[in-house]
Amino acid sequence: MNILQSQKLDSLLKKRLEKIEALNHFDSYFETFSYKILHQAVFQINSKLENNNIEGLKIFYENPYENKRSRYFVMIQLMTLNSRRNNFFLDNTASNPSLLFEGDEFTARVKSTIQFESKINKSFEHEIIKLNDEDYVTGIVLDFLDKIYSL
Repeated sequence: MNILQSQKLDSLLKKRLEKIEALNHFDSYFETFSYKILHQAVFQINSKLENNNIEGLKIFYENPYENKRSRYFVMIQLMTLNSRRNNFFLDNTASNPSLLFEGDEFTARVKSTIQFESKINKSFEHEIIKLNDEDYVTGIVLDFLDKIYSL
């Protein structure tokens, strides 16, 4: 085996070790992402949103519109925050813009989907390790708001 082949093998083994680590710790990584990092990002964005308009982001840890339960699910909805709509209602809130995160513990990836009625439905995949970076997660939420506000 020459030097280039040895370096390639080392690189492959390093990537494989990172993937195995992500698979083994997916549960704790997703919990850190959803309950700490995403929550902090939404809190920071909400403080500016609520000062500039009457909208805010709300986090749901289960999908209230489907009877499907998943351990690795988080949804953010952009909602109007006035006295009539600051609570959760099952009437028309399913048509609010949503950012869904669905984790797959077998691939160590998280699928994010931006939904807004029939106007937009885009999906992206993220590695769970990247979602433990607050700047990366804040970027995803800001990209969601950019897509919604640019409609």
